[in-house]
Amino acid sequence: EGGQYFTWIVSDGEIEWKDIDLAVNSNIANLLSQFDIELPNLVHYIENAIVNNNIKSRYYPTSVPVAYFISRWYQGREKKELVKSLMRMYRKKSSTIMDKILIATSLLRLGETDNKYVSETVEMISRKPSIVFEPFPFYRGVNPTDDKLIYFAGSMYLTTAFAIELLTLWSHKSINDSDVSSTNKYLASINERVFNEVGAELKCAGGAIADFGSK
Repeated sequence: EGGQYFTWIVSDGEIEWKDIDLAVNSNIANLLSQFDIELPNLVHYIENAIVNNNIKSRYYPTSVPVAYFISRWYQGREKKELVKSLMRMYRKKSSTIMDKILIATSLLRLGETDNKYVSETVEMISRKPSIVFEPFPFYRGVNPTDDKLIYFAGSMYLTTAFAIELLTLWSHKSINDSDVSSTNKYLASINERVFNEVGAELKCAGGAIADFGSK
């Protein structure tokens, strides 16, 4: 009680699965924050990771998703350090479009409304909207076959959903009405395209799930 929390519910004999993961605990902290609950042990654990530049998880390919999970709720004393870490991640040559979207969203959630990386990312999406319809690795799954390969999960719909989240947050901070109007029109067009494509796939699925594609 009070954290940190194990990732899996397993028997005492399954030691290899009794890991404590930063992403998992960050998501638990985010859930608790919705009920105005803050656990000192959990906050201390996450702040140590921020200060020691140890923002990582065995279940995600990079530090970016983990930092994104933290930013959804964290507003503590190490917020500036988290912002610095996010900006370092953004500048990496290996950063994907989705990484930059997640980082920009995280910066906005941390109050960095005028951060150049936020405006740069929004402008990048505005110039070429099709870039948000690409799949990128987001989750690194557990290997069920133990064949030493690394499995990744991601999809164009997930990338697009993250882009919509960024644009929605950004539209709320827009300085003048013309910015808001422009962003909302773009956001609506993205939404419509996503729903149309998802609906078409659901219709092809057959069975009861196909009904959702016609709604």
